[in-house]
Amino acid sequence: MSETWREWFAGWEVPGSLVHPDAPSGGSGPGGSRPAGAELWDWRFPTFVPHPDSPAGRTFDYQDWIDAFAGIHPLRPGTAPALPEAGTLSASVGRDGVNRAADVRLVQGLIDAHPLPGVLPLVVDGRCGPFTIAAIETLQRRYLGMTHADGRVDPDGPTWRALLHGHPPAGRGHARFPADIVAAAQHGEETWKIPAAVTLAQWALESDWGRAMPTGSNNPFGIKAVAGQPYVEATTHEVVHGRRITIIAKFRKFASLADAFDAHARLLATAHAYAAARRHLDDPNAFADALTGVYATDPAYGTKLKAIMKSNDLYRYD
Repeated sequence: MSETWREWFAGWEVPGSLVHPDAPSGGSGPGGSRPAGAELWDWRFPTFVPHPDSPAGRTFDYQDWIDAFAGIHPLRPGTAPALPEAGTLSASVGRDGVNRAADVRLVQGLIDAHPLPGVLPLVVDGRCGPFTIAAIETLQRRYLGMTHADGRVDPDGPTWRALLHGHPPAGRGHARFPADIVAAAQHGEETWKIPAAVTLAQWALESDWGRAMPTGSNNPFGIKAVAGQPYVEATTHEVVHGRRITIIAKFRKFASLADAFDAHARLLATAHAYAAARRHLDDPNAFADALTGVYATDPAYGTKLKAIMKSNDLYRYD
C-alpha cells in the first residue's frame, strides 16, 4: 500500500457497520471479527463512503477503491476550474493551512503543471485532501531537501517559490527552457502563427521539460503516428469516461527536435480539430483552453498549460 493511503487510513475510523464478506456472522469492521490474515484492502467499502478529495456528492464504489490501491487515480474529474493568476497565493495551503478554494486550485494546478515523478495528477477542484498534501510533501522532500516535510505551502515560503519556478531538481542547473527550444517554438510562430508560449508550455508538460520522450522518437509533444509514418511504441495515460488509464500507443518518430516542433505547429495550424483554438491566435490563454479535450483527454489540460505559461512568463516569447 502506498504511503499516501497508509496516512489516509491511519487517520480514518471505519464505520462499525462495514461487514467483511468472509467475517463470521456478526463480524464487522475494525473492532469486529475478521478472518486471520485479511488485509485492510480486502474490506468491501459501501458506496456511501466518500473520499475527502471528491467533488460534492461524489461517492465511491468498490471498484473505485480497488483502482486506488492498484495505483489508478480514483477521482473522476469534471471541468477543471480556471486558475487564479500565478503569484497571488493569499494564504497557506495544505496540512493545517487556511485552504481557501482559490488558493488550493492554484497550488494543485502548479503541481500538475510541473509533474512530480511517482505522483498521480491531482484534480484541480479547490479541495485540500490527502492527495494534495502528499504531493506537497513529495515536492518538499525531493526538491527542497526537507527531512520533516510539513505538507503546507505558505505565501512567499520556499515551497511556494519552488512551485512558481517549476521546482527544478537539485543539482540540475540547466535553463528550464533552453535557447534551442525557445528558438524552435518561435520559428513555429513565425511560420504557422501558433503562439510560442503555448508551444513551450506543451513541450514542458508533454515531455517533462524534455526528460520524458518516447525513446528514440525526438517527439516531445506526444504526437501519435498515423498509417505510413515511422513510429515508436510507448505507454501513455489517457482519461476515458473520467477514469485515467494506461495504454500502449504508437508515437511518431522524427529525425530531429526541429522537425518535431515544425510538425507540431503545422498540426495545430491546419488540422480541422483545432479550428476553435485558431480563433485565439492572439490570446495564448484562450488558445490553451481550446486544446482541452482535443489535443489531450485530460480535462485540466488547458489549466495546466496556463499555469506553466504564467509561472514562467512564457508570454515574453510571443
